Amino acid sequence: FFDLHGNAFASRMKFYIHFEDQKRVSTTKFEWKEELDLPTVDHVIHRYVAIFNDNLKAQDGALDAAQIYFTNEEDEALDSSASIKSQIRNGEDIFARLREVSSEAKAPTKAAAPESSTKVAPKTQPARPATGQSASEPAPQPTPKEEEVIIQGFLNVVKQAMPKRSFAQALKILQHVLNLYPTHLECLRLTGKVYESIKKWDLAVEHYQKAAASDPDGMDVFIELGNAQYWAGQYPDSIHSLNTAIENIGKVNYRVEERQVNDLKVLIGRSMYANGNQDSGIALFANVIEGCSDHTMALQEYSKACVDRSKYADAVRISLSILVGNPNDKQTRGHLLGCRLGSRP
Repeated sequence: FFDLHGNAFASRMKFYIHFEDQKRVSTTKFEWKEELDLPTVDHVIHRYVAIFNDNLKAQDGALDAAQIYFTNEEDEALDSSASIKSQIRNGEDIFARLREVSSEAKAPTKAAAPESSTKVAPKTQPARPATGQSASEPAPQPTPKEEEVIIQGFLNVVKQAMPKRSFAQALKILQHVLNLYPTHLECLRLTGKVYESIKKWDLAVEHYQKAAASDPDGMDVFIELGNAQYWAGQYPDSIHSLNTAIENIGKVNYRVEERQVNDLKVLIGRSMYANGNQDSGIALFANVIEGCSDHTMALQEYSKACVDRSKYADAVRISLSILVGNPNDKQTRGHLLGCRLGSRP
């Protein structure tokens, strides 16, 4: 991270500058110490262009500070003579735009870029940027392959953000992508996963349903949908989605392992059990355990059913058998504690 003089240091005041054209996307993070004099927007533009050009690959064209202007998250142009602090708030995003050759700064297109550092920039989207051509000449549009490369850049940022629990920033990126590509399957599934992570199950279900509509012959997407529907309390819908996943096993172009089929059976049994059909659910758990005695998920669900029926000794025995193979399983250890207390955790 650099200050405006190229020095690296930590600071509380920061902002992100994004640039995108047809060949590249980039995000630069600027920081400064609060006690230092704050620069003008024009100073930041020149320093940004210098850093950008220093990092160029040989085949990429350099930027000219005279061609660049900044906009804020609302696509409003920043006053180049004003201090940067008066134009944006701490932690916000700036978008570097290319001026049109034959006119003054044109209303910017929606453009942004991902960042691979510890912060994920919120206001980003894979728009088709200005190219510097004259207003009378239409800008060349990227091919579908080029568009997909841009989209994957944004989705990679989201994948990096999720383990760091940067869910709000990840959702902003995903929503911007979906504004332009509303049926993009991977983006819809990732959005569902983010909502799962923050336990917004209804929103997770909504996005998985859209993903399933885009991939009606898929298996994984219906598993994700059925699991989200279970946690949302939509048990009949969950059973239907999971059965659809089983029906689609023969349609996918990869080999489905037996353990994954068993996982599906357990998920269906779990939804059946929650929907009031407990005997059928238990029968599915037992069927899986009979064929795979160390299937952790089936053992866990069977043990929970034992607790519901006050069969605490059986529940303890099953939980201990799980811990033999996986002594650090937190869910099972918590369940075992509940069994010993004589109630379901």
